Amino acid sequence: MELSEFKAKIFALLKEDEEFRYAVAGMLGLNEILRRLEKHDERFEEILRRLNRHEEELVKLREDMNKLREDMVAGFRRHDEEIAKLREDFNRMLRVITRIQKEQRRIREDQARLVKRLDSLESAMISGFGEMSKFAGLTFEEFVRNSYPRA
Repeated sequence: MELSEFKAKIFALLKEDEEFRYAVAGMLGLNEILRRLEKHDERFEEILRRLNRHEEELVKLREDMNKLREDMVAGFRRHDEEIAKLREDFNRMLRVITRIQKEQRRIREDQARLVKRLDSLESAMISGFGEMSKFAGLTFEEFVRNSYPRA
């Protein structure tokens, strides 16, 4: 039998005889390879399941991040509005303080003028009482006692 005939018989046996095919596969170590492939398939399936879980978690995380971003944007908007209101209140208070300071300066100036006038009046009264004392011949105290006798 020639080599080509022998090969053809072996191929026919591999094709037609399942027992022979498994025996040859076993001798070639294909059973071990197939067993390992099955094991790899199982591990690959587990990896795919884990990837799917991670993808689901990632989708949820993205949703949470988007919600957080929306909340932060709303918070910053409220913060900006509050700062604008505070700035308005602060500027209003500055205007009031400026008016109060101007009024306070005016009051101090008026007070200084009044003090001068009172000092001048006091000097005039003392001088006047002195003149009256010379003219009437009695002190102011004597004049008041004589004008308003005790009852």
